[in-house]
Amino acid sequence: MPYTLGSESFATKKLIEKRCQEIRDHTPDGTTVAAEGFDFLIHLFRYHDEWHEKSYPGVASISTQTTEHGIRGFLLNRTDGSQIDISFPHAIKLIPTAQTASLTPQKLLDYKAAGRTAVQEQVRKFRETALASAAPCPINNRPLESGNCDVHYPPPDTFEAILLRFTQAEGINPLNVAVDSCGTVARFNDRDLSTAWTAYHRQQAQLQLVSRDGRRSLPKSPVDWSAVL
Repeated sequence: MPYTLGSESFATKKLIEKRCQEIRDHTPDGTTVAAEGFDFLIHLFRYHDEWHEKSYPGVASISTQTTEHGIRGFLLNRTDGSQIDISFPHAIKLIPTAQTASLTPQKLLDYKAAGRTAVQEQVRKFRETALASAAPCPINNRPLESGNCDVHYPPPDTFEAILLRFTQAEGINPLNVAVDSCGTVARFNDRDLSTAWTAYHRQQAQLQLVSRDGRRSLPKSPVDWSAVL
């Protein structure tokens, strides 16, 4: 079963990597990626575990850069005028296998993505406040800076666990929820649903600011959504 990203299909992840390299190598530094490549990269980068933070409040275009270490890669040009780097090898690594992907309906992925978008402003404000405190990472005790930290939901109250509890309490079937794509960001079509979810998240989420490598070292905490589908 091939991997499909936008209108393009690939037999292996190695071929996806090759496609990324082709787009990068044909796009001079500071130049915007062409529309076809943009569509492919947006679908790929949605697998990145920091996509919602990196893409907020929206992605206007993608360009290339060469880092101070001589590594060429991609930049997300956000709708607020800011830019942030994003790793295509890391995104490729996180693409589920065909077997795993078949177990997760696309509408559920859209629902969870819209849920993250709705609370992104809460998460951003927490991040800014926590950074100002200068506390070290609670996982590995490393100093935290704007470029090396992530907002973490400690188990058992992970983001998905909180969203699932809200979904059950409201009697929602995620497969029936309308999700719009505003630019490259998924949003709930129902404003009342978005408002109710953000209020619930504000009450339930116990956020932590942690180092990026510390968060990635933690075991995954999968959530079973079958009860609401």
